Amino acid sequence: MDKRSNSASNLLEKFSNSSLHDDDDDDGDNDSILPNPTTVYIDRVQENPSNRVCADCNAEYPTIAIMSWLLVICKKCAAIHHRLTSKFLLLQSLISTTCDWDLIDLINDYGNRYSNSLLEYGCSKDSKPNNDSSEFERKQYIRKKYIEKVFLKPYDLNRDAYTQDQLNKMLYENVETADYKITLHLIMLGADTNYSEKNFATADQAQRHQQIKQMKVILANGGLAEFNVTKTNIDDVNESIVYLSSKHGVLKEFLTRYENDRLKVYAPARTNDKPQRCLLEIDLNNVLAICNQSVNAVSLKCRLTTAPIINTNSQCSIVVDEQTSLNEYVWVFPNDLERSLWIREIIKRQYCYYQLIYSDFILLMKLNIQEGVNAEKQQVIGIVYPGRFVIYSDRMFDEVDLRKYSSLTYQKAKEFTGVVLCLVSNRFLYLSSPIIKLMDILYSCLRQAIKVKSLANLNEQI
Repeated sequence: MDKRSNSASNLLEKFSNSSLHDDDDDDGDNDSILPNPTTVYIDRVQENPSNRVCADCNAEYPTIAIMSWLLVICKKCAAIHHRLTSKFLLLQSLISTTCDWDLIDLINDYGNRYSNSLLEYGCSKDSKPNNDSSEFERKQYIRKKYIEKVFLKPYDLNRDAYTQDQLNKMLYENVETADYKITLHLIMLGADTNYSEKNFATADQAQRHQQIKQMKVILANGGLAEFNVTKTNIDDVNESIVYLSSKHGVLKEFLTRYENDRLKVYAPARTNDKPQRCLLEIDLNNVLAICNQSVNAVSLKCRLTTAPIINTNSQCSIVVDEQTSLNEYVWVFPNDLERSLWIREIIKRQYCYYQLIYSDFILLMKLNIQEGVNAEKQQVIGIVYPGRFVIYSDRMFDEVDLRKYSSLTYQKAKEFTGVVLCLVSNRFLYLSSPIIKLMDILYSCLRQAIKVKSLANLNEQI
């Protein structure tokens, strides 16, 4: 009996030191090296006195965390959770070395005291298991508490239950704030952590508003983040040969190299003896606009035998604010694919939500937008596509169907200078920039984009 007891203790220790979220392997070959045990997470969690006993049976010194709902439980209850709730709750040992510190901090702040105030709201003390309770008693209680939610506190005691759609929208709006209590309660009530509005899932919405802890709570409850809202910091050097139009109309070949947020331009390598000298360097943070368009037979004098020889070339103009002056660089590529890949490197390094920017855009630029002449200006990124106009920032995301426009004017007056887009819904968008050249480009590209009239043509363009 002593030997059997020691063997069981060892198995429980292994079990508590591994992630309890994934299903066990049945082939018996899962002998991976366990992380070195540590007590830093337990020490932090137990600063909250309610976390010093199991949330389900009040056993002392619990070592397993339910990361999803910010609870701490003992090994015996964890074994039952692993069979009953592991499909929707993330369990993790607090003596491993892989816990997320943001979630650990939330367990310390709220933990068993707050989560049980919701989950055990309608539960009597006599019905709760204790350290000596049988496995059957624990199983029945855990099923009622977490799966059937018999004791769960209603969101509002003075009204009927909320619909699923209402819960989803309340969660989506709440993750913009730092109110983790409401987020946790809504998730327990069944709000969908993968609910989305305007292309952004709930986790993305939290990240857009810099609520990282909210995002991690959503992810711990099965939510998925579709977008990386940070600029990509890439260590590798991406090189390609492109052609740059000079001021004199001559097409010259250059080697471009992306290094983090810099675009460096070199003369093409002829020999390997001499190190390349950087001829030009563009700070991508100063890029104001990218005009992405195809032109027929570029009317540029070319003295190079290796220049693009096909009839239709792909052209890209980049407008850069270089402090002392505003410069426009016109790049030419042999085909659309090479142009798209080259531009994608700029977008990944410079723009948040770069996954939302598709390669068929006509113009991408920084601008100011107002819903009226006297309305507050908002700094946004505007993207002109054939038949549609997308506006986004950290606070907004809007997509305008240009097939439903009423008028497009270029207004120059004391009260406003810029482009006015009026939609058939009587909505006015005032688009402006202190740089007149950018307004000229925007007006020209919007005029091109509104030529898409039919839905079939729009789908084909997209």
